Amino acid sequence: MSSLLTQEDLTFYRRSLHQIPELGFDVLKTRVFLISQLHSMGYITQTVGKTGVLVHKLGLDSRCLLFRSDMDALPIEEATTCDFQSQHPGIMHACGHDGHMAILLGFAKEIAHLQTKYSILMLFQPAEEGPGGAKLIIEEGLFQRYEIVHAFGLHLYPELAGGIIGYHEGGFFAQSGEVDIEILGISSHGAKPHLGADALLASSHLVSLLQSIVSRSIDPFEQAVVTIGKISGGDARNIIASTIRLEGTIRAFDEEVYDTIKKRIREIAKGIEWSDHVIVHVEIRDFYPVVKNDVALTKEIVSSLSHVQAKEITPVMFAEDFAYFSKQVPSLFVMLGSRNDDLGYIHPLHSNQFQFDESILLSGVRYFEEVLDICSSK
Repeated sequence: MSSLLTQEDLTFYRRSLHQIPELGFDVLKTRVFLISQLHSMGYITQTVGKTGVLVHKLGLDSRCLLFRSDMDALPIEEATTCDFQSQHPGIMHACGHDGHMAILLGFAKEIAHLQTKYSILMLFQPAEEGPGGAKLIIEEGLFQRYEIVHAFGLHLYPELAGGIIGYHEGGFFAQSGEVDIEILGISSHGAKPHLGADALLASSHLVSLLQSIVSRSIDPFEQAVVTIGKISGGDARNIIASTIRLEGTIRAFDEEVYDTIKKRIREIAKGIEWSDHVIVHVEIRDFYPVVKNDVALTKEIVSSLSHVQAKEITPVMFAEDFAYFSKQVPSLFVMLGSRNDDLGYIHPLHSNQFQFDESILLSGVRYFEEVLDICSSK
């Protein structure tokens, strides 16, 4: 495939987007930039998922290959030293979505004047970090309007060397849920604790017991996580706490394991009510399902790659709403390594210092091009 794309193009896309990070569905400046670039390439754009951008490039066959990038950023104050920092205080592209969009824009430029066997859908999707733009776009009828046969996506990954494609057959990203727990006790003077019911003490018992779920209620060969990441409540140092709130997340690759975790959380909460004389309210919100890479499609793509290096990696406990696409059609989601120890690009995703060497963006574009070529050869 003759290249119309330069590294300067990709750097411009990425740095422009990095400076205007936005949250959820409120990605209006990002949307304007994407539409401007796509129109300059000759594409007609559509609006999907409130603020998402969709391009339909008609091929010789009406059947479509879907290539997807997320658009949204995170509510994080940037702490990098780059000269193209976020211009929006308290918001940062700390998960690499600026890179994902740059890659898809680069791919769009490369194939703008190419006659393809399959029709191509290029989707820039909002609200991946929450509340789930992919689900909304599917509910709007994307898969009814277009005959989509496969969906493809990628994500930057600082735990993998720069430019390498990391893949896994089957379950790749975990099913996830959010847990909110409120413990209601009875306040009393700190010098007279026996007159109250200590919600803080009950919360410490509860957190400790929740950590036993994975080690004692789940098969050791299954992968699962129960994490309580936030605790708040209490009134003063000398008052027995009447209310404590806990917030956490649960992750699993198997639906039955995930349901077991939810069941045990509620059972343990009931036990705490009895033992600590408090009331415990539990709310569990199911978030994203498992991202499942189609085994046959994964084998076919990975075995045929020639311009990018691929490496099998272990599943990750992250959540990704690409999972909704993988439930619709045989799909493949991969990681694009972004680690560069020499340049100091070693910070994890969601870090306020996350950065990457923009030369890896070209590897992402080449990967999408190879995917297109491999699918077209069938």
